[in-house]
Order: sequence, then structure tokens, then C-alpha cells
Amino acid sequence: MKTVLKAILLVGIVAYLVWAVVQYAQPTEKQVCADVRVSVKDSSSRGVVTEDYVHSLLGRKHISPKGMCLSDISLRGLDSLVAADPYISKASCHFTSAGILCIDVVPRKPILHVIQADGDEYYVTDDGDFMRADLAEQGLCLATGNMKRAYVKSQLLPLVRYIYHDKFWNAQIEQIYVDASGYVELVPRVGKHIVEFGSADKYRDKLRRLQFFYRYGMPKVGWNKYKTISLAYEGQVVCSK
Repeated sequence: MKTVLKAILLVGIVAYLVWAVVQYAQPTEKQVCADVRVSVKDSSSRGVVTEDYVHSLLGRKHISPKGMCLSDISLRGLDSLVAADPYISKASCHFTSAGILCIDVVPRKPILHVIQADGDEYYVTDDGDFMRADLAEQGLCLATGNMKRAYVKSQLLPLVRYIYHDKFWNAQIEQIYVDASGYVELVPRVGKHIVEFGSADKYRDKLRRLQFFYRYGMPKVGWNKYKTISLAYEGQVVCSK
């Protein structure tokens, strides 16, 4: 008997939960949008996508959901419109039971600012996508020199990813220069030297050698003693005044 009562009670609870979800998920025809709230997921302090940016995006598209009937607002349409922005990766919109329109956005994450010798300028994301560089992203590593997008994506990006996601190197490397032959130079934030990296491959080993020298060599000789530090020779760190 107790088992039967428990089963009936469980079915009743499940039925109520289903009814509640449906009831609050479906806006009534007369309910109006009380407000618009934006949440930027995985944002950084230096990113361009903010709550104000998304509100401004809606304004530029002449979209003002506040005060509209919820039944007249297309959530799918808003999802597509917001996600179409070149600085936004994903967008998801939903209503609360109080009639508030919530817009959750995931911004694209540029990890490199590129200015090619031919004038082509753009950002590169962690996923290897290219973005317009018409809005300022603070603190990004800058790559300049003689390169094309194909080279950046296939050769340079693995090195840049490693630098970006490593706390030490992200704070240390300020600029990357690439010459016509693909020879890479790194410009650090600390010290007056240039790091002659050589080709962009074997970057883990090269940066391991450089970090070892930074940790044990530089404190003894000083950060401004050398003009160049070369990692181009396998297994070596060659310094020149």
C-alpha cells in the first residue's frame, strides 16, 4: 500500500513539474517584455563584447524588445541576429516567468593581432578564425611582418596558442615579427633584447630553453646586457651583445 502511495505521489510531482515548466516557458499573449538583461559568458576585462555592446547592437538593428508582447518576439530570430555579429561566437535568448528577456552571449576570443606588411590587419581567435580589427582589443600579442593568412593559421598559430595559454609567456611576449623567409623574432616586455626564434616549429623546446635561461642566467647578468638571444640552434641559447 505504501509503495502504491509513493508511486502516485511521485507521478503527481513529475506531472506538476512538467506543467510548471510548460506554464512558465510559454509567454501569454498579453504579457509584455519587462526588461532586457544581457549576460556575457567567458568574458575578459580586455574584451570588446560587453553588456553595453550587445544593447548597442540591438539599437543599431532598431530592435527594442522592452514593452513588446512576448508572443511577438522571436527568440530564434534574436539568437541568429546577435550571433551574426563578428565579435560574438554564440547567443541564446529566453524569457523568465517575470517577462524579462535574457540574452546570453559567448564572445569570440582573439588571441593575436596581426598587421601584415601588405596592410592586411585582423585578429585571430583561438579556433583559428579571422576577425576584423576595427575594435580595440587591449593587451593582445601583435604579429607584424611578411606573412599571409595561410602561414598565420598553419605555422604561427600553434606557437601563439602556446604563448597565450601559458601564464608566464602571455605576460612576457609582447610582439612577434616574421620576415619573408618565415624567420620569427619575439619581442619581450621585460628587457631590451630580441629573441631570435628561428622557424615557428619546435616552439615548446625553444621556449623551455629560453625560460631556463631567464630563470637562471638573466638574474646573474642583468636583463639589458644582451641585444639578441638566439634559439635557432638546437639545444642552445646563444646571446650577443
